[in-house]
Amino acid sequence: MAIGVLMGTVPVTSSSTQHVQTIVFEHYFTSDNGTIGMGGFTFDTFLNDSLFYRLSVLEAVGGVNRAGYAVAGFGVGWLTPVAPRWNWTGALEVGAGGGGHLTEGTGGGLSFKYQTGLHYSINPEWGWAVSMGWLDFPDGTLHTPIVSTGLTWRHWDYRNTDTDAVPKEAIKSVQVLTLDHKSFIYNQDSGETISLIGGRFRKFITPTIYWGEAGYAAISGKRHGYIEGALIGGIRSIFMDRLVWDLGVGIGAGGGGGDSREGDGLMVQTYAELGYSLTDRWALSYQVGTMSFVNGDINSTVSGLNLGYTLWSVQGAAK
Repeated sequence: MAIGVLMGTVPVTSSSTQHVQTIVFEHYFTSDNGTIGMGGFTFDTFLNDSLFYRLSVLEAVGGVNRAGYAVAGFGVGWLTPVAPRWNWTGALEVGAGGGGHLTEGTGGGLSFKYQTGLHYSINPEWGWAVSMGWLDFPDGTLHTPIVSTGLTWRHWDYRNTDTDAVPKEAIKSVQVLTLDHKSFIYNQDSGETISLIGGRFRKFITPTIYWGEAGYAAISGKRHGYIEGALIGGIRSIFMDRLVWDLGVGIGAGGGGGDSREGDGLMVQTYAELGYSLTDRWALSYQVGTMSFVNGDINSTVSGLNLGYTLWSVQGAAK
């Protein structure tokens, strides 16, 4: 089925997808200059009753000279009932972090986080979670136990279980979430490159035209605090049954690498992708493009691999 948004009201068989969002407060027990307090959010999307994938974004809210330190992560986890209202939960994440005068601590920016703990359901929608774990920057000196707590909100959406059975008039909306890895030349004179991980969330306004958001953080090179964010727009479609093409542009901000080449941070990107639909939901593609800091000296080609996942909402679903 081609990617797109087609309006209608025909009921179809559907299933619910569970999402849990958490307002998180996290505490690092050690760093090169005392403890660090973090605040942020996690976004969990369940693949079945217990397994989920997670996106997380946290930024320093406490500690000595830690303003600007942030970590973004992607991982998998589980939530298993152990008693009425009580669940055992845990997650493994890979991410990128930097800033906050933690150059030696974060190294190239790559991070790993391991957590486990308990979740209490106050009611079907609201809950509270607490966990303990470990944060490690393998290329740096920051290795610390952590404790986290947060307020959770659970909600559901409803999606068709058989894409071949979806009448076009029954589709309400389509989104495509991609996990991206890309590289570009940060310094043309020295040949210094940066590798980043992140993602894009496309929301379709016609069967082929979309808008959305994108965000990335460095995981290698010495620009450990470099982060990008942008609004994106483009065209995406399927041809020859399984081949995917995508053309887009992004306008946003980048910086944190600690170099005047970034200018005031305003950035424009273009990209083109060609990929293959592995299933009706999953697609693997290769991206090439350009990026330019409008008032800076960074102008480079960009390339990388993308793994995309298609989400669609269906009219007529009932809880």
